Amino acid sequence: MKKHWRFFDWFMLITEIALPIVAILCAIFIKVENYSIDAKLATIVAGIIGQIVLVGIQSKQISISINDNKEKINNVEKSICFTNEMATILSSGEERRIQYIRRRLNELEEMFKVVAHEQESKLLSVTTYYSELQNLKKQLDNDPKKSRCEIWAMTAFSDNEWDDTDNDLEKYWCDDLLKLANTIVTKRICIINQKLLPLLTKNEEYYNLQEQDWQRHKNSEEKIAEKSLKSFMDYLRTYYSDLGKQYKVTNYALKSDSQQYYDLVEAKGFFGIMLSNHETYVIKGEAVNAHTGLQGQYVFDRNVIETLYSLHKTACSNLPELSKFIKSNSSEAFLSFCKNKGINFK
Repeated sequence: MKKHWRFFDWFMLITEIALPIVAILCAIFIKVENYSIDAKLATIVAGIIGQIVLVGIQSKQISISINDNKEKINNVEKSICFTNEMATILSSGEERRIQYIRRRLNELEEMFKVVAHEQESKLLSVTTYYSELQNLKKQLDNDPKKSRCEIWAMTAFSDNEWDDTDNDLEKYWCDDLLKLANTIVTKRICIINQKLLPLLTKNEEYYNLQEQDWQRHKNSEEKIAEKSLKSFMDYLRTYYSDLGKQYKVTNYALKSDSQQYYDLVEAKGFFGIMLSNHETYVIKGEAVNAHTGLQGQYVFDRNVIETLYSLHKTACSNLPELSKFIKSNSSEAFLSFCKNKGINFK
C-alpha cells in the first residue's frame, strides 16, 4: 500500500540526517578557546545519540501503525466470520439455501476485489447509495471541529432530483442536507444544462401555465411538461428564499457547454466532504434511476479525490455565483415569477 508522508515523517527524516552532520560541522569549524577536543567529541557523540533516539521514536510510530492495522484486520475478520445460523444452513443439505449463501459470499468476494484494485466502487444500489451518504453525514456530525469542515459538491438538476414527493430516501437526505447547511460551509457547482437556459427567458404567460401544470399534477404520477424547470425552481426556493439566508451554502453556475464543464463532466455529479483534519471523501458518478432515485459510486483512490477537489476549487474561483448568473441570463418575467414564489436574488 502506498505510504502518504505527513509533515511529521518529513521532519523526523530531515532531523535524523541533519543531527550528526551539524554535530560534526560544529566540532570542526567552531573555534572557541574553551571548546576542547573532549567537548568536540562529546558534541559528535550527542549528535549520533540524538539520531538513534529519533530512529527509535519513528520505529515506535511504525509499530503503533502496524498494530492499528492489525486491529482493523481483526475487526474485519470478526465481521465476516460464519455465524451459527450460516453454519447451520451450510450443513443442512438444503440446496436452495446453500446456493443463496454462496451467491452472497461471492458478492462479498467481488466487493473486496473492487476495493483492493479499483479506484471506485461499482454503481451502488439505491439503498446503499443513501446509506453511504449518511455515513459521510455521520462523519461530519462527529467531527469535534465541525466549523472547519466543508461540503463540496456538484449537481446537474436531474429531473425530479429535488422533488421529494415520490422518493422517501431522497426526502430524508434533503432534510439532512439542510441541517448540515446550518453549520457546514457548502460550495456547490450547479450545472446549467443547455435545455434549461431557454426556459429562463420565457414570458409571463409561459410561467403561469407551468405553475398551473405543477399544481394540477402535484399529487399524481402524471409528468409535468418541463420537469427540469420544476426541479430547478425547487432548488432555488430552498436556498434563495428568506429562510435560505441561514444556510452556509454558496452556489456556482456552470454552463454545460463550457470547458470547465468538460473537465468535470466525467463525474456527472458528486457529493464530497472535507473534515477538519483535511481528510476528504467523495461519492460520485450519480445517475438517476427512473423508478427509485439516485445512485452513485464511492471513490477509494486518494489521488482521484484530490484531483477532483482541485478541479472543483479552481472552478468555484472562476464561476459566477448562481443568483448573479440567473439575473444576467433570465427574462424579467422569470425574475418576477421567482419573486412571487418567495425567491429573492440579491
